[in-house]
Amino acid sequence: MFKNFRSLPFMKNIRFPAALFFFAASLSLAWSLYFESAILATPYQIGYREGSQMVITAMMLNGENYSDFENQPLAYTAYGIGYNAAALPFALLFGNTLFVHRCVTFIFIVLSAVTGFWIVFHRRRNHSLSLICSAFLMTAFMGWGGIGSAPTGMGTFFFLTALYVPYVLNFDNKSMFVSALFSLIAFHTKAYFVLSFGIVATYVFVFVSKRKAVGYGLLFLALFTAAFALMRINYPFYFVNMIFGNVGNTFRTFKHLSTQLFWLTVYFFPLLTLAAVMLWKEPRKDKELPSDFKTPGFQYDLLNLNKPLVDAKPDYLLHAFVLCLLVFATVLGSHVGNYLAYSYELVVPTFLFWFFINFDRKRTFTLLSTFVVVVNLFYWQFITLHPNMLDQRNSAAWERAFSYLNPSLNILNSPTVASRMVELGMRPVDSGQTDAFYLMKPYPDNPLWGPAYEEHRRDGLEYTQSINEAIAKQEYDLIITTKDVDVFYDLELIAEHYALTDTLVLYMQQTEQKWAVQVWEPR
Repeated sequence: MFKNFRSLPFMKNIRFPAALFFFAASLSLAWSLYFESAILATPYQIGYREGSQMVITAMMLNGENYSDFENQPLAYTAYGIGYNAAALPFALLFGNTLFVHRCVTFIFIVLSAVTGFWIVFHRRRNHSLSLICSAFLMTAFMGWGGIGSAPTGMGTFFFLTALYVPYVLNFDNKSMFVSALFSLIAFHTKAYFVLSFGIVATYVFVFVSKRKAVGYGLLFLALFTAAFALMRINYPFYFVNMIFGNVGNTFRTFKHLSTQLFWLTVYFFPLLTLAAVMLWKEPRKDKELPSDFKTPGFQYDLLNLNKPLVDAKPDYLLHAFVLCLLVFATVLGSHVGNYLAYSYELVVPTFLFWFFINFDRKRTFTLLSTFVVVVNLFYWQFITLHPNMLDQRNSAAWERAFSYLNPSLNILNSPTVASRMVELGMRPVDSGQTDAFYLMKPYPDNPLWGPAYEEHRRDGLEYTQSINEAIAKQEYDLIITTKDVDVFYDLELIAEHYALTDTLVLYMQQTEQKWAVQVWEPR
């Protein structure tokens, strides 16, 4: 049977390690697709704040400005407009639902994986190697709630394309324009993805051409300025929330960073071991090396703009990975509100590109290394996309929670049911990110980036006061709260004017979250 299979046209001239990569990648991708299909069919949120983007999309569908005084703090978001702009036509055609938003996210995940395949294949001309890289990427992008209704998938795609299109096209003018444009889109999806611009600019300035780097920087600045003016004029709170909101809502601990670095080392220890050997082995100058490979030198040129700062050509892939790791270790990774997601968006993909493009060029490892890579893929995917994450045993509790939602009722909601309310045409009071509006720290007043801090603070206080007054007057037909979670309104007022009638425990296995939800009715 195996002999007959080997006779198939696409299997001719393929060595066993390559065939093993092909089948392992196919199995891994098949599981990722099955996992995704199960998530798409899940009618409830897989993350506490997943409904927040649907609230913003609903406002855009209604022709409302989600970033003006009237719709803040409800529509607060620290993300850019990119994801909602991409989701808007799909929501218009097919409905503003969890299913539609998750489909949009998955489209960008697939595009990112395809981009990874293209990048590796461009350098190695090896289908199996490119496919196994894509399988790793799919797992990374889907892990820790990355498949939910959120900007992560879209931002990652534009980050990677902005980063690697210049590399693939040898930093020509067209690729630099694409990189600048996509870096801007990435920024307006999730701000930290603008890192792609910094990575490209530094490499081009130091190792390619100072003039080209300056032109790249000026082009990005022009695009950024035009977009800045457009967004500032039309969306008052846009940059305040996007910039100062991210700063104000950041809580850092070294323990959180070290925990993530430890588990990343555990998850990728086999690949890291092979990578260490690859770095130790000096690459030989043969036909398998890139045509532009040259031994690094240390000649500096400060005056000639047409030449690089340093006359050397280090590995761009390694440059990108090192800078992403540095940013994760010094800026992003210590943020307690995010576990592993930053690393799966920035560090892991750039490492995988470097690893697979440089993997086994000298045929040092052959079959042994192939097994090591495959084992790493399967055991990491088993942990990241575990079958238990698809468990639906808690669906009865979710159905009971949804049974309380009625479009004819005025409901003060828990973020756990925000997406369902939007699907029913209801307007939530708490989107899931609304509470973060109140964590804003004082920022310098400047009309350049938005309303003054005091205006921002007053807008939040007025929203809280209106909710508290509605509670005291029993204007809400039903109140659903999340137990032991701080909110921006008065919980004591709820206990005074409403009676607790039900308590439900809701699980979100995909992100390892569990929430006790309380239902209150007027006394």
